[in-house]
Amino acid sequence: MTDGPGGLYIAGSEQDAGKTTLSMGLMAYLKPRLSGVSFIKPIGQKTSTVEQGTVGQDSFLIDHTFALNLPGDLTAPFVAGSGVSYSFLTTGEPRDIPRR
Repeated sequence: MTDGPGGLYIAGSEQDAGKTTLSMGLMAYLKPRLSGVSFIKPIGQKTSTVEQGTVGQDSFLIDHTFALNLPGDLTAPFVAGSGVSYSFLTTGEPRDIPRR
């Protein structure tokens, strides 16, 4: 047992392994039973444009489905479209990735 709030980290062996689907099921179960739940996807590679700008699709879906009302920069602090990771690893572009 630990002191203070805990967390649950969900990892998968590959993209599209069902991590977000599992997270949604857990959120549906846990939200009414706990005093506070949250969701973060550190790197959102599937993005959409909404009123707030570019958002990570998974974080946006969970935030709005469960009315968490969390700031997008906290639930998806690093949003990068397809190919950005490869570009950074091979060319160093975009240069602001280490700062983000």
